[in-house]
Amino acid sequence: MAPDDAPAKPLEGTRVVDLSAALPGPYCTQLLADLGAEVVKVERPGGGDYLRLLMPGVFRQFNRGKQSVVLDLKDDADRATFWRLLESADVLLEGFRPGVMTRLGLSADQVRRRLPRLVYCSISGWGQAGPLAKVPAHDLNYLGAVGALHDPLTGEVSGQPTMLVADLAAGMAAAAAILAALLSRAHTNEGATIDLAMADVVMQWAMATHAAQAGGDDATAEISPAHGVFRTADGRLVTLGAIEDHFWDRFCAIAQDPRLSDPRFRTHARRNRAFATVRRLLEEVMCSRTAAEWITIAQDADVPILPVHTFAEALDQPHFKERAMIVPAGDGGPLRTGFPARWDGALLTAGTTTPEPGDADPGQR
Repeated sequence: MAPDDAPAKPLEGTRVVDLSAALPGPYCTQLLADLGAEVVKVERPGGGDYLRLLMPGVFRQFNRGKQSVVLDLKDDADRATFWRLLESADVLLEGFRPGVMTRLGLSADQVRRRLPRLVYCSISGWGQAGPLAKVPAHDLNYLGAVGALHDPLTGEVSGQPTMLVADLAAGMAAAAAILAALLSRAHTNEGATIDLAMADVVMQWAMATHAAQAGGDDATAEISPAHGVFRTADGRLVTLGAIEDHFWDRFCAIAQDPRLSDPRFRTHARRNRAFATVRRLLEEVMCSRTAAEWITIAQDADVPILPVHTFAEALDQPHFKERAMIVPAGDGGPLRTGFPARWDGALLTAGTTTPEPGDADPGQR
């Protein structure tokens, strides 16, 4: 779809006041901004969001198209200005530790008593209540705390994830909760108070790996040895996803190794019970061809074998170029990206411009 034919953005006319810093909250409001919301980022005096200095590249990508105002919420005059911002807002997002907003006179109860139609969303590490509510933590801390770093087969701790899973998962869950609250408000004329804990989100995600174990079942029952990363003859890595029996059968046909025809490996359940044996065999089999050879014959046979790319290699792939979800700016500027779903064929984006601290006049909001 050509830019002139782009559809109206679904959140046009929606105002979001964002008190958060770092990644979970800004990712949430970036999704809303790409969908058309006006996002006013409220930053602290003396430098603003600390991610500007800690991770400037990340900051640029997740604060695109927003406006920035600088307010000291401990100052009476600035707090009065903040209240005026809220009076025209549909959503307030905050990411402080529990208790901070109450001390500022801005708790959910205090704000929604005055502004009952406001959607008030709090993103915190552990939630607004509970024994750990005020304990400091970051992304990896939450993953470790909910068991997400343990291999359910071996019980050993896996390597540190390269993505900030808890931060991003929480941001996306918060966006979904806010959108649901706005939809509900259209029917009830009432806002909502949302308490979103990063640990709760990743604990739910961990169930995708640990569900069998949590139910007292054999952990191997739901984990396939034919789903993994394997080294090939030329030393390159590929991913194999021959989980279902039909994919396994096709893989065996192209692998042409009689050992794979062992009756013990005939079904998904049998392969899982023989996990270690099958995995060792696959490691040998995958070394029989180069990565390019595996990928070529796999695509012809409809088998899920794909390369392990660097991020730069991924951006250069024809598929991702055609989808244009993320496009290098070409001038050394930030990557161009947007909401990760096409809207009537269009990529909805808030653009690439990142605000400087205080570039918007709070008195004009």
